[in-house]
Amino acid sequence: MKKIVLVLISILAVFSFMISFIINKRNFDIPLFSGVYSDVRINLEAGGDVEVFINNIQIKPSNNLKFNTFKHYEVNNFPVYKISFSDNEIEKMVISSGDKLFYFSTPEIKKFKKDTVGNYVLPNFVKYSKNSKYITDKGFLNNFFIFFLSIFYNPYYFILPIFCLILIILNFNFNLFKNSAVLWIIICLGLILRLSDLTANFWSDELYTIYMAGKFDAPFLNVCMDPGNPPLYFILSKFWTGIFGVEPLNVRLMPLIFSVFSIYLIYLFLDKTKTALFLAFIFSINIYSLITAKEARCYSLCIFFALLLAIYLFKLISKPVNKNFLCYFLISILAVNTHFYISFILFSNFIYGEIFLDSKNKIKFLILNLISFLTLLPYLLITGFKNGLLNNNFNRFNFPTFNFYLDVVQKYMGRFSIFILLLVLVFVFYPKLKNKFINNENLKHFNYSIFLIISMFISTFIFSFIKPITKDFYFVTILPFFLIALFLIPFLFKNKKLKIVLLVLVLISYFATNNYIKRERARLLNFDNIVSYYLKDKNGSSSLIIPHSKEMLLVIYDKLKEDELIVYNLPQEKTELIELIKNTDKKNIYLKVEYNILPDFLIEIAKLYKVSFIRLDKDVIIAKVKKESD
Repeated sequence: MKKIVLVLISILAVFSFMISFIINKRNFDIPLFSGVYSDVRINLEAGGDVEVFINNIQIKPSNNLKFNTFKHYEVNNFPVYKISFSDNEIEKMVISSGDKLFYFSTPEIKKFKKDTVGNYVLPNFVKYSKNSKYITDKGFLNNFFIFFLSIFYNPYYFILPIFCLILIILNFNFNLFKNSAVLWIIICLGLILRLSDLTANFWSDELYTIYMAGKFDAPFLNVCMDPGNPPLYFILSKFWTGIFGVEPLNVRLMPLIFSVFSIYLIYLFLDKTKTALFLAFIFSINIYSLITAKEARCYSLCIFFALLLAIYLFKLISKPVNKNFLCYFLISILAVNTHFYISFILFSNFIYGEIFLDSKNKIKFLILNLISFLTLLPYLLITGFKNGLLNNNFNRFNFPTFNFYLDVVQKYMGRFSIFILLLVLVFVFYPKLKNKFINNENLKHFNYSIFLIISMFISTFIFSFIKPITKDFYFVTILPFFLIALFLIPFLFKNKKLKIVLLVLVLISYFATNNYIKRERARLLNFDNIVSYYLKDKNGSSSLIIPHSKEMLLVIYDKLKEDELIVYNLPQEKTELIELIKNTDKKNIYLKVEYNILPDFLIEIAKLYKVSFIRLDKDVIIAKVKKESD
């Protein structure tokens, strides 16, 4: 009877989700990923007024800075199937849709077809996704991605389905599948979600990774030249790109693989229980696990190593044989050479191991950790000390405050999680309450996760007296343990009613209030668009001014020539940049500017030269400075 009731509840959950989806599908908003439709921005330069129509509805130009020579039209989160415009001496037009940028000159515009009322209509190839119904459609995979995650990250649309889901989760005696089958379903789901939108153009840090790894014949020493990251990920990327190439899809498959394996490692770390399945599922849909899985940086590898280290730490504590020590030692050598924050994880694990190991094995564990840290020394001597840790100009983060660490907890665990954790810790540390209410089966994993988080906070705070390297996103390296510390809470308790109350509180803390998450990670700076714009627009003597190094661009864009490039790291002092533009013999200068950092520079330079810009995102633009008329 109980199984029949749960099946009916499941059917009700699915039905209520479908109804809510039909009603609210245009309103879905996933933190950091926005909705199912990409934005469209139209920038055009014309001798007179131009009427622009979206789906035959006229839209007015947006307000821009007074020196902007482009007229700017913008459509956000809207299904656009047709863009048309009147012909009125249009000189140039740039269309930005999703991660695509299209540039049209006057002769090209004149070849556009006209609709029944005589307006020009954009060509069919101006699409974000091939064969999509809408110009703004992000594609089937991304739509599935948004729709599915909306169940959790927009719970006010899905109150009834979520309530049904809670009832099903709590009934751990209800088995439709074996644990292994459920795990495969979760892993497949995690894989599908991570495959969404892998082909977007590289943003600046990803492009930097490609440059550091280089093509297969690039100098191997490049892998040690990043002042902020040890070489392992660059070494792996070097071999990976040497085999599979530097296309965005191919490059991002490597971090994706590490992220998918991490789903299984969470299940393994939590002893392959049904609770472990639940935590594996939470990680598979976690926003930050999805970001790191689809970014050609070392973070998914760091998460992978953090879990492996925890698994083998528990193994060598419970069974301190040479095999387990050797495995932990080898993993720690690889891990410490991946990211600075892994050093803090290893130090936390060292303290944890020294607490629980016997005297003989404590010495062995101490020696093991010392040798592991020494393997980082070559990188530190080559680059890390001089250009990173001891360089005041590198990554000048603020000294961390209590509010900083509170924000980190809220970012990865939900706004009210700190209060839930404090409440639960009273039960954990007060012996009478612990014996009466706590189920010790999951306690060791909870205790370790709490210990790791707190020790990471303390370690980074102390290290900040030497050099602050505290950035909230760096704590993604221990993302699984934030999730374990929060979502394991209901399963620590014996009392079923208390379990239900705590699970509801945890879900509300994590999902219902998660929209507060900072949105800067949603902005992926796109170098490909400025290169495309420059190549189509250049005439005569031109220069491209862009952050980082021209070698990085030359690796990827073989159409660029050495003498076309002037490279300048942005942001810098605006007076320096203005002087650089004044002194260059190039007539057209292109810059990629973060709009919220250097608007005053554009205002100043517009007093001297003709300036136009193309808005790519809410705070990113491509600016063109024309030193003389064509």
